[in-house]
Order: sequence, then C-alpha cells, then structure tokens
Amino acid sequence: MSGATDYLDGAYLQQNPDWHVADSSWKVQQILRILNHNQIVPKTIYEEGCDAGEVLRLLQQSLDPACELWGTDVSPQAIELCRARANKKLHFALFEDQPWEGKIFELVMVIDVLAHVEDYRGFLRKIKSRGAYKLRRMDGVELQ
Repeated sequence: MSGATDYLDGAYLQQNPDWHVADSSWKVQQILRILNHNQIVPKTIYEEGCDAGEVLRLLQQSLDPACELWGTDVSPQAIELCRARANKKLHFALFEDQPWEGKIFELVMVIDVLAHVEDYRGFLRKIKSRGAYKLRRMDGVELQ
C-alpha cells in the first residue's frame, strides 16, 4: 500500500502512469453483473476514489444515457487524468472540494479504496448516508 502523501505529491502517478486504467474493463463487467443480478438501474452514481475515471466512463457507455455519474479522488493527478473523460453527464472533482456534499445518489461505489483508508469504519459510516445502494466489493456480496 502506498503512503497517503504518494497520492498527493505525484509519486503514485510516477509508479502507475496509467493509474490502473487497464483493470477498469474487468471492474465494470463485475459492476454491471452485480447491478443486473439485483435488478438495479441507477439514474445517479457516485464513486469515491475514482482514480483516472475510466470505470465511470465505461459504465456510462453501458447505462441509460440519462444516468449522471460523479467521481472524486484525493489525488490532483488522478483528477487531472479524469478531465479528458468528463462530459455533460460525467463529472469529476477533488474529494477535498466536496462538490456534491449533501447530494444523495442511487448508487455509491468505493472500489479498491478501503485498504487506503485508516479509519475505514468511520469512512463507511459517513458514505452510507450518500446513497440508496452501496457497492464496496467486486464479488457481488457487498451491494447493500
């Protein structure tokens, strides 16, 4: 696991120049499988820890065009990578800016994030109120 400052000072980007974009297609396949299995068709999606934004971009291609997607990340470098993926219905911002504070989403996702959060229980308690459904893991067990 990288140190927290690695995500802020550019060290993580130097070590991972594609910010794991190559894994995004597999993640999206799993997310779609979980959504289909649970018969969930979200109109709004929020991803905390969105990395380069590729998961949200690929999800957008497979969902209803009216679906709006938002992503935040603590890393300014990750958000910079997201900018090329943003569009009218796909939005990105730094987590610290809290641009959607108070907004409730149909689906909230935290994918590959918990291992990087020191107080993960507090984090989950806080994010629990952000949406109707929460996707925390890729094996289909953690959609609530």
